[in-house]
Amino acid sequence: MKRVEDLLAQGELTPLRQGLVKETYRHKDAVIGLVRVDKLNIHDRDPLMLRDSVRKYVDGLQSAGVPIVDVMEVELQGSNLVMVTRFMPQFLDLAMRTSEVGFVAGSNQMLSDIAKTKDTQVGIDPTPKNFAYDHDQILYADFFYPITREYSEWKKSRMTLDTPRRRWIHFAQDYFYYPHVYTHAACDLADVGIQTRDETLQLVTDFCQQRGFDIDLKSSLDHYQETRVRHGQQKH
Repeated sequence: MKRVEDLLAQGELTPLRQGLVKETYRHKDAVIGLVRVDKLNIHDRDPLMLRDSVRKYVDGLQSAGVPIVDVMEVELQGSNLVMVTRFMPQFLDLAMRTSEVGFVAGSNQMLSDIAKTKDTQVGIDPTPKNFAYDHDQILYADFFYPITREYSEWKKSRMTLDTPRRRWIHFAQDYFYYPHVYTHAACDLADVGIQTRDETLQLVTDFCQQRGFDIDLKSSLDHYQETRVRHGQQKH
């Protein structure tokens, strides 16, 4: 594909989200994600490792049977990481809030997709805004940062725990993988604001019990939320 900087200069891209590190643009029927690697934390600043880890992550999700949006390209342009995926018009959190999909049905589909990673080397960031929704399809759509055991351990080994933010990132790595991923999911599903925390906790607990997952979600969720507050990631 053309260089993203050239497409920007030619006015061919429509901005979607602009962050300090990652920018996303629409280009025809695709979404281009541009990660400025030189602006990442020092422990993530390795372009080749990032590119290869994202590719492994996509392959791992597909091998696990997790439905994902189509990924067309993952490449480096200079020191920037570029990811090209199919454009999806809506995400699960908004579809839930507008009642295009029921909260319970959408949550159970998301939890079922997460379950497919249980015995694999990949994880999932289980927030509804990371799942695209289109015509009854729920597809995982977030591939950066890559959530593989290899990348998580590499990242943790390079981190200095000298700030609350870094201590939180180090702690939170385990909450993308089984069993803690269900604690993370319960927290983020409650944040959608349709059900109370206790109702959402019961929904996720019921799902886990039906699957035979032995997880003390109540204690785990309390610990997760207390730690998040302690490290300044959420207000009381």
